[in-house]
Amino acid sequence: MTKTNLGFQICLKDGKQVHTKKLVLAIGIGEQLNIPNWAFPLIKENRENIYHIFEKDIRSLENLKGPITIIGGGITSAHLA
Repeated sequence: MTKTNLGFQICLKDGKQVHTKKLVLAIGIGEQLNIPNWAFPLIKENRENIYHIFEKDIRSLENLKGPITIIGGGITSAHLA
């Protein structure tokens, strides 16, 4: 994942790329906060646009305006979507 002037560029395993302005991380099991190492610098620079679904102080997702990209392959990301 790379920060761009317009938001974020995510490279998928199949080589496809996703471009987004806002990003929600839904990675982990058992409702535990699990942030991958590559995300820390992006979060530090863009705290107002990157959230983890299991953060204790996450603001209401209902108030976010799209488009929103969800990263995660589990049931939590499906429910969030």
